[in-house]
Amino acid sequence: MLIGGNLEGIVRTLGGHIQISEVAGKLRGISNGGRLIYRNVYKKKYDGEVQLSTLGGDIEIDEAPYGASVNTNGGNIIISMANNNVRAVTKGGNVILRNIRGNLDAQTYSGNIEAELLPLLDEKKYQRCNLVSKSGDVVLHVPESFEAYIDIKLAYTKNTTKQFKIDSDFDLDIEETPEWDFSDGTAKKYIYGKGEIGSGKHSIQIRTVNGDIHLKKGGEIRTKSISYARNYLSYEEIQQSNTTNEYDLIRKLRQHWLYRRGRKTIQHGVANYPMVYMNNLKYGNINSLWEISVESIKEIRFLNSGDATIRFGTDHIGGAILITTL
Repeated sequence: MLIGGNLEGIVRTLGGHIQISEVAGKLRGISNGGRLIYRNVYKKKYDGEVQLSTLGGDIEIDEAPYGASVNTNGGNIIISMANNNVRAVTKGGNVILRNIRGNLDAQTYSGNIEAELLPLLDEKKYQRCNLVSKSGDVVLHVPESFEAYIDIKLAYTKNTTKQFKIDSDFDLDIEETPEWDFSDGTAKKYIYGKGEIGSGKHSIQIRTVNGDIHLKKGGEIRTKSISYARNYLSYEEIQQSNTTNEYDLIRKLRQHWLYRRGRKTIQHGVANYPMVYMNNLKYGNINSLWEISVESIKEIRFLNSGDATIRFGTDHIGGAILITTL
């Protein structure tokens, strides 16, 4: 775990977690089998893209202002914001990419993809989006005014019983092949979707096997199927909660954060409940949530016992609730 400082180089582990946060500089993370977390890292333009790779674990990035190249052989990939070029590949997991303002290439060999694409600030530049799932659903959110040529290919195998579909908020020409194709050894039929938004100057290409494809106008990702949404509360959710204090907010929207974990002891009292941190400083135990007004909160994250121990040390059996203010 690296927290604080101005650093440059490679952080490497043979099989453990890596967390890089609250630092500045150019750092690359490599693990042979652990989770990679990259948060609140200040990067200058010449520091370049975020580079993270692991042979077996999740990758989570909160911001990548100059792009990201990430790879895991067995885990989920979550990127909350990125500019420039983003490349995300997992051999077995889901991919969630929010607020991507740049070229996007994402691939999973077994899992779902959900991405939110934003236009480049320089609208004269060409922008592409390529999403590939070898087995799973693909959902892409794009602005209604995003001018792009759309090329979608959905394959489904003969041994499946589900009816797969292309669901688009934009007008597409949909065509399905009538005959089974045996050219690659597995019998497949294909559903193609093609069309243009406006001038079609940008490119959207989506591929999947045995999954649905959804192309949506605008909107934010609301996926709750993997740990990011379960362990995160956005500003929008907080403001729409109709609650006044943090305890009521969490009880209403993420009640599982408040559960006691491990064995309760006379010595520790509420120690097996999550500890509360505000802006990365220890604030108090779980009861302190009653004192915190929702009006000044930007976002809230929950760390499980393992991640909280890596970041803050022992005595975090119940995990930690991290509050960031406006």
